[in-house]
Amino acid sequence: MRKEEIKLLCERFKTRLGDRFSKNHREERFVPHGAAQEVFRNYKSDLQELLQHMSEALRADEGLLVSVAHRILESLSNVLAIVLMGRARNDMFVLDLFLSLVLDGNNHMREFLILTDSELPISKARAEDLFPDRGATFFTTQLHFCAIVLQEEKEVKYLEKEQRLCPLPYLRQELIGEGAFGQVFEVEIERHHMRSASGDGENRKPTLLARKDFRLQHAFEEELKVLRKIMRRPERHDHLVPLLAILQHDTTYSLFFPLAACDLTTYFDRQHDPPGPGALDEKKALYHRGVALAGALAFLHRGFSDMSCYHLDLKPRNILVYNNAHMADEVWKITDFGLSRVRVKAQPPNDGDSTMTIGVQGTYLAPECAVAGAKVSALSDVWSFGCIFSLVLTFMVKGGKGINEFSTRRGEQPNGDLFYTNPTEPQVSPADNKNSEARVAAAAGGWELRSWKQILAWGGNSGIFHFYSKSNFEIVGGAFVPNQQAKPISFPDLGSIKMAALSNDGALAAFIITQKPGGTEMKCLRYLCKTEDLVHAAGNGSNSAISATSMGSMTTRSATNQLGPAIGSAADIRFFDFTSNGQFLVMVTQEGTINFCVKVWETRGDTLFQEMLIPHRGSAATTAAHFTACTVFMLNGILHLFILSQEQYIIHADLSERTWRSRELEDRMVQLYFRSDNQTLLFLKRDRRQIFALTVSDALVEDATMARPRQVAQIGSSIGKCQPSIAMRAKQRGKVEILLATAEGKWNAVDVTNL
Repeated sequence: MRKEEIKLLCERFKTRLGDRFSKNHREERFVPHGAAQEVFRNYKSDLQELLQHMSEALRADEGLLVSVAHRILESLSNVLAIVLMGRARNDMFVLDLFLSLVLDGNNHMREFLILTDSELPISKARAEDLFPDRGATFFTTQLHFCAIVLQEEKEVKYLEKEQRLCPLPYLRQELIGEGAFGQVFEVEIERHHMRSASGDGENRKPTLLARKDFRLQHAFEEELKVLRKIMRRPERHDHLVPLLAILQHDTTYSLFFPLAACDLTTYFDRQHDPPGPGALDEKKALYHRGVALAGALAFLHRGFSDMSCYHLDLKPRNILVYNNAHMADEVWKITDFGLSRVRVKAQPPNDGDSTMTIGVQGTYLAPECAVAGAKVSALSDVWSFGCIFSLVLTFMVKGGKGINEFSTRRGEQPNGDLFYTNPTEPQVSPADNKNSEARVAAAAGGWELRSWKQILAWGGNSGIFHFYSKSNFEIVGGAFVPNQQAKPISFPDLGSIKMAALSNDGALAAFIITQKPGGTEMKCLRYLCKTEDLVHAAGNGSNSAISATSMGSMTTRSATNQLGPAIGSAADIRFFDFTSNGQFLVMVTQEGTINFCVKVWETRGDTLFQEMLIPHRGSAATTAAHFTACTVFMLNGILHLFILSQEQYIIHADLSERTWRSRELEDRMVQLYFRSDNQTLLFLKRDRRQIFALTVSDALVEDATMARPRQVAQIGSSIGKCQPSIAMRAKQRGKVEILLATAEGKWNAVDVTNL
């Protein structure tokens, strides 16, 4: 009779526990934290009855029975639930094993429990030790009761082998943002899986939060370091987004924040063209929201007693809108401290207190941020805030349409979408001129020219440059050869041109030339100049000698048009190009059969920024050339170089940290290109008919394995056997094309809009 009663009570509890299961976003089943304890507490009489049937000692001693039941509710609810859920119907011995965790051999309460809920999950070996012949079942069943629990303002780590198997407590998640080093999700966290900072409270209903996942531990640690310094201070500001929780789970590093309605970029949403505020009270409220941001920024700079924080990445996407967007209760807050710097405050405080920057150009960044090694300070943030506030005022007067016009006008400047121009000294961009007549609409297709001003074609044997205006021909598909007449440019006093590079905005040109006309390519120089000087010479039909000194001083990014240092043999150069913003000129040479040597010059001032040796041996089993292709780009202030070697190895070099690593690809690739608009690496397969893609975030993962590039496009017509050049252009209505130019003089356009 006792066995039948035990079976009946166990089945009742299994049913009650089964009713409490939830499913996360991965369809993994788990019991919410505290649910097992709640079941046993709600049915405490059934629990005591089950214990009485399990032990004569508990039937005989009511005080001991009450103590054991209390101990289970306090420390063993999940352990008992796991035993009951995994128990075979007629298995009585496993119940005896459970009781042995609480009672010793003399049926006395153990002073120290052998196992408690707080120790879960346990290893398979320990499970076998505690529950012989049943350890495997206990090990797998326990995971249903070990879903991750977050705690406000605390760092929770699930890094051990068993902990990595614990289910995530997200009932659902939706990707709402993505960058080079991670992603941002809207997540719904199951009730009781978000503890208060003190640990004595939990979320009583599912909670929506924003989760920022980092694929790189370094990026996670850098942002967390700044946030900790801010959040641990007694001083707080209502217009800074607070960090709610921290999680390290397996190889994913996550920060949790309150979920916003949108960011300022979406708030100004150009596609939906929202009207600006109409009534005076609405405009006043909008103005004061901007003022509140200024207060938050001042707090970062001066609000702490012993430190200052420089954000250094203020932009509309890093201003979040809380509550209801475009409603009276909306609140704006500053977020994303991934690039921020914290320093000990000077006494007395000084706006000139500064720190060094690596040098990166951005629409809302101050001019000094674009200079590697320059000093940035609180004033750099003030510049960025001023740029953002100019958008607020524009939106106040002209709505979303005005924001769009403002962006278009800025983008028409020679140096791209910036709030300043780049002559010898930074100046405010003409697009910021308050004269309304200067704010005329851009010409049709003008936005398209912001990313690519002109095409530079060069016949290596002729020494002649051809400039093709992008607006004068259209690639409509298949192969295409421009039939445009080009003007020759000749500099007789300079040596023969062996290699050339043109910055994306067309402002700068660089050459590898022999030391003297007709000289050997074994002794070459590097030459950097302004493209407009070349174009001007072509426009005048000039064939006169032009030297470094006679060309005068450069007014964009570089101090002078000048011959650089000797760089050895042109035959050793494998890559020679600018970064997309024209800030750096990068050259990769091959030394011997295994070494790549990388040199980076900063174009402003033409100074050597970095030099690095990459001793990559590759494979002796292939006949492919050691160097296949290369691409270079800036992301979040870090200069990245990817080299495709022997058609099968992808080498990543962090030129800012002087580190590198190599991984092998499954497919043979012959060309490599960085697509900046969605931060993707594009590969051309060896058959030259297929294009593959790999996100930069996947390529930068530090694990031994790397995601496999996926096929994203098929090339419609043959492009020959020679390695083609690759470029990208944006067209109207959001269309994006990859352009392939072959040595035979053919062009091929591939639509990658939906890549």
